[in-house]
Amino acid sequence: MCIINSFKPLDNPIAADLKPSNILISETGQIKIGDFGSAVELKQKQENESGQFSVEGFSRWYKSPEMMFGSRDYDFSVDIWSFACIFAELLQGYPLFPGSTEIDQMARIGQVIGSATKENWSTIDCLPDYGKIIFNYSKPPDLKEIFPLADESQIKFLQLCLRYQNRLSAQELLESDYFLKDEPELNLKQKKVKLNERQKDEPFFDYIKFVDQICREKNEQQ
Repeated sequence: MCIINSFKPLDNPIAADLKPSNILISETGQIKIGDFGSAVELKQKQENESGQFSVEGFSRWYKSPEMMFGSRDYDFSVDIWSFACIFAELLQGYPLFPGSTEIDQMARIGQVIGSATKENWSTIDCLPDYGKIIFNYSKPPDLKEIFPLADESQIKFLQLCLRYQNRLSAQELLESDYFLKDEPELNLKQKKVKLNERQKDEPFFDYIKFVDQICREKNEQQ
């Protein structure tokens, strides 16, 4: 919720490169967004003669499909996509779209939400890089199979963000059932993360231990 609020106001910049390593958590549980080196403001589009933003230098795993297809006319919805990727990572314990190349990235996205078509992305043929690569058609699977530990509200919330177009705005997400009901649980302690050989280094940060410590300190203060 803190992440969504960070880019909710219209005066705030488009982070454009939102990812886990740019999310800072204090000892008291306060969350802030860091590294705005790629951020842009909507007013820059008006001041820029071309009216376009850059699509270079962003983290591929959290990059929105429109940016992958070369769009330079993006808005806050690219941050919603990145937020959805981070939320999905919390649900399953590892990155959702760890593409090795941009082509591989789009193929992985298609395997989760279905291939991009005119039916689910009406403006796709207007994008600069549309049609350069022909992908095999992938039918969207049941997300419950991908996120077996997620409950129905978490799946529905993810579907509001993880789509090619018409993603909900930050304000609309804050007003969704996911935030209006009791505080949601992510069941982090139930996660069984499978690591490949490159990932089997000693962890430098024990998130579960950190959360437990914050909860204990808050209980002691009450």
